[in-house]
Amino acid sequence: MTDRETVHRRLSEMAETRAWMDYELGRWLLAGERVGAHVVLGYASYGEYVERLFGFDRRQVRERLRVAKRLEELPLMAAALPAGKLCWSVVRELSRVATPETEAEWIGAVARCTAHDVERMVAQRERGAKPTDKPTVERPKRVTFEVSGATWALLEEAKKTLRAQHGGSVSDDVVVTALARALLDGGAARDAGQASYQIGLIVCERCSTATQRAGGDDVVVDAATVERAECDAQHLGRVDVATPGRASQTIPPKTRRAVSRRHGDRCAVPGCRRAAFVDIHHVERRADGGDHNPERLIMLCGAHHTAVHEGTLVIRGTYSAGFDFEHADGARYGEVSASPARSALLAQVLVALVGMGWKQRDAQAMVDRARPHVGPETSAGEAMRLALREGALPKATCVREELATYSATHVGRDEGCATLDHASLHVIDAFLQAAQPYPRSRPARAA
Repeated sequence: MTDRETVHRRLSEMAETRAWMDYELGRWLLAGERVGAHVVLGYASYGEYVERLFGFDRRQVRERLRVAKRLEELPLMAAALPAGKLCWSVVRELSRVATPETEAEWIGAVARCTAHDVERMVAQRERGAKPTDKPTVERPKRVTFEVSGATWALLEEAKKTLRAQHGGSVSDDVVVTALARALLDGGAARDAGQASYQIGLIVCERCSTATQRAGGDDVVVDAATVERAECDAQHLGRVDVATPGRASQTIPPKTRRAVSRRHGDRCAVPGCRRAAFVDIHHVERRADGGDHNPERLIMLCGAHHTAVHEGTLVIRGTYSAGFDFEHADGARYGEVSASPARSALLAQVLVALVGMGWKQRDAQAMVDRARPHVGPETSAGEAMRLALREGALPKATCVREELATYSATHVGRDEGCATLDHASLHVIDAFLQAAQPYPRSRPARAA
């Protein structure tokens, strides 16, 4: 089976090749239109000629030609597309607003944006506007549905009712707005200050094993799931007593509401558009002393929240200074230079360090310092050795006596900590092979 590193490299190469081909295709389509390549072949139109060659419909042909003509006026974009620095979908949107005077600013502004993000930015601006200019009202969108005869009949009845209510004809915009609001009214009363995590989790006070009720059965879940829930949840307390206590919420509703609103009630990770089942995440873990300071809170969808707790997504910074998003290998989030192999390896090391007793921020700092020395071919044991050399063992660690030898050192005058004997670090291989992420065993204090 092909490894992830090879797959990612080949797909990245194909993305660059496709960008070059899109540029060349537009250039030659424009040349074909100008010389009338279809005429001597008997085609009725150039659109028919291109459709038979490439399968493009007439709208796609017009769009390809429009972009090719605009690139003749935009030299920076004309160079960025064949070089693979911009994809055709992004260039298509930028060509609607960019001019020779503004194209450099636009290229810089969309460096880490998805095509959808760029489409939204462009839809709010006219040609000649800069990305920093105040957005204007978006242009109308064309929406097409294919429905059954029965659904069409229902729609016509709905329009009839709306016309009666308005005392005359109604626009398509009024019709769709009314239908959407009617559907969403059921969730309109939901308070943004209420935690979205409504899945019931039971955590044993003695062994910390967590279970989740699923169809009448209790299913054991991992500690990452528990941490994700504890970021933003409602706590019922003990449910096996005669008089259960009042439910409490992890994050005060007022704070949660403010954080949710500032992120537009959706995931804050660049390029993510998910607005359902979003949670508030503590950038500094609660277990590490993190509090509910809004500066260190961020809204994440379930997938990105899981990625953070599994170490594959790293979020740094504050709201005021700006949050930074990185892959586990240190590459900025969304960059094609990210290495799947290094990311998976470094995420494994981070999770193992946290499971061994380090605080998340300390473990991340150790991984950061070791990262330059970790390559795609580095073994898990060697990566762990490199990380461990960057810091002393915490006072509480789940590395057992028989797995490692360590000696006492002193920091300052009073504090003592345990540090691994570097000559014995090979035993960590055994730990990595035996330990699961987020070990459930109680930490044993180092002697």
